[in-house]
Amino acid sequence: DEPWTVLRVMSAVTNHAGDRYVSSSEMAGFCERILANIDGQLNLVRVFDYDGGAQAGAEAAKAVQMALIQVAEFEGALDLDKEGAWGQRVGKQKAAIANLTEGYLKKCSKLVSDAVPQQPVRVGGSTVRSEPNLSDPPQPRAVNRAMASLTFFDCLRACAAQGGYGAVRGKVCEEITHGLDSYLEELLAMVHGNETDNLEIAHAFLEVVADFMGLVQGEKSAQIVRRRAAAA
Repeated sequence: DEPWTVLRVMSAVTNHAGDRYVSSSEMAGFCERILANIDGQLNLVRVFDYDGGAQAGAEAAKAVQMALIQVAEFEGALDLDKEGAWGQRVGKQKAAIANLTEGYLKKCSKLVSDAVPQQPVRVGGSTVRSEPNLSDPPQPRAVNRAMASLTFFDCLRACAAQGGYGAVRGKVCEEITHGLDSYLEELLAMVHGNETDNLEIAHAFLEVVADFMGLVQGEKSAQIVRRRAAAA
């Protein structure tokens, strides 16, 4: 079930030999297959399509996790020479994992904003603030794309430090949380203040915010949003 664990056997048999020795032995084929598996997982991450929704996000995140697991096994089993063929290849794979993942994470805030659109409103003089745009109900494609991104974000929680993208993920988490909190408070204020005639649309967006918060902050946060929405 976990073919890469053969590296542990090889490491024990060779007394944690270097990659130069193993690459010239009859065991080299096993290592090449593991490296090819990592490349395969990276290709799955590269073709991540937001239109695939939550399932696509989960699959891309799983590919990242599988790549990280195999890289860790490879580094733990062999004494890698950073200038050697395998050492350089693993280094490039680690960099690719971090770069791809960070790229997707940095797009998350924009996709969330697209799903819960706001509009500028003048509140006196030259002062302008943003408030939820309730002219149309939530757009399925925008919500689906945001769910894909947030599912990817959520599923990578446990391996953020290992993958080298923990700082980026933390910053994105703060940004999204702040944006959703502000949107939620504005939307509830509009409902409580009878500032909108589109109550059905308002509650539809409240449900979207609850789903998003569940992926960013956990199910407890989603439940709090739903209780506040029910009381609105």
